[in-house]
Amino acid sequence: DQHYHVMLCITGYEPDKEKNYIRVFIEGKVDGVVIDPVENNEDFSNYADLSRAGIPFVLLRNLQGVKADYVMVDDEKASFALTKHMIGLGRKHIAYIGNTKCGVTDHDRFLGFKRAVSEAGQIVDPELIIATAYSIKDGYIAAKELLAKGHKVDAIIAFGDLLALGALDALAEAKVCVPKEISIGGFDDIEFARHARVPLTTMALPAEELGRIAVDILMKKIKDKREGKRSKPESVILQAKLVVRDSCGARSSGKA
Repeated sequence: DQHYHVMLCITGYEPDKEKNYIRVFIEGKVDGVVIDPVENNEDFSNYADLSRAGIPFVLLRNLQGVKADYVMVDDEKASFALTKHMIGLGRKHIAYIGNTKCGVTDHDRFLGFKRAVSEAGQIVDPELIIATAYSIKDGYIAAKELLAKGHKVDAIIAFGDLLALGALDALAEAKVCVPKEISIGGFDDIEFARHARVPLTTMALPAEELGRIAVDILMKKIKDKREGKRSKPESVILQAKLVVRDSCGARSSGKA
């Protein structure tokens, strides 16, 4: 309805690609940008360059030290809710697979996991924390590593659904029954989650709402710029929703 041309640029979460794209945006004098920031980037000068060029932008994450409009999901709260759900099902030895240090989302989800475990009076066992990247293959390798350690595990929280799907494959190969022996939960509620060998319990992220709000804020900022108005940065935090499927054992135990 706004009659804007849309350009989609995929960074693959690589800092150099993000930097190059932003340079192109500035040189092309675009009207505005919605950015899913590269979280492992320690140099945020790209965003300062956009500001100096007078180009409005909205981030899909709140970055420490960056004064900007943002819309984000409360990942810490989402991870806390998923982990607490597993604990409520009687799981006492919960593992976590995912990058624990890379970016804001990684940090927040790991933080929510640790908070839920600690508040339940359980120990966050470093032997049950497997640092990994994000693919199905990474999830498969992480679960194999977890099993090889020989520690007692009765639940796995995966940073994302792709990791969880890979873990499901590894557990099936090892003839570990999900969810009877080990429950699994992920994040994102991707399409394959419901069609997995064991339908996956996951935290569904409000992706469409996130995008819509980000664009609404951006359109407002573009309009303000044209009218010579200055406004304070806006911030919106959305909540994820727990989607319970077979992989956590809630249905078989009669618990929700």
